[in-house]
Amino acid sequence: MKKLSALAVAAALITNPAIAAAQDCMTPAEAQALVKVAMPDVIKGVADKCRPSLEPSAFLAQSGTDMVNRYRVSADGAWAVAKGSISKLAKDQAALLESLPDEALKPLIGTVIGSEISKGIKPEQCAGFDRAMAALAPLPADNMADLLVAILDLSGGAKAGPAGSFSICKASDARPAPIARPVGTTATK
Repeated sequence: MKKLSALAVAAALITNPAIAAAQDCMTPAEAQALVKVAMPDVIKGVADKCRPSLEPSAFLAQSGTDMVNRYRVSADGAWAVAKGSISKLAKDQAALLESLPDEALKPLIGTVIGSEISKGIKPEQCAGFDRAMAALAPLPADNMADLLVAILDLSGGAKAGPAGSFSICKASDARPAPIARPVGTTATK
């Protein structure tokens, strides 16, 4: 589950890019975009890995492809921001990756992350992944990314890590001040 949590690094908060550069970590917005780009390939990888272990009526067997296609739309829109986080992840290989055209780099990133996540899944875990994906399927990509970054924050998984790791700037450094609202009102989207 740690590998799945690592994928989940994301947030919809507006952040200060200078803080991220100084800390050599991704801004929450960059992490959210990277998660959106990788999510379709991760879901596909989990579905492909688990399909032999699941009943034909399981969610991933029946609806996994629909979920992948729905999240792929969001992934396409997030690419420009996600691309900016690649040098923070790749470190030594950043120049090489940045020299690749987008049409080669984008599928490479999704495939590598998806493969890394799915290769750690054991067949006995597949029913749990299927239940989790079925429960999360109604969420739009933005909400999925927000949920996953919240899980990382709660578990301590969003701390800065060694070179090449998935590190996100601390939310306390990146989060804008809360918006004051009159008593008894709520935010609407």
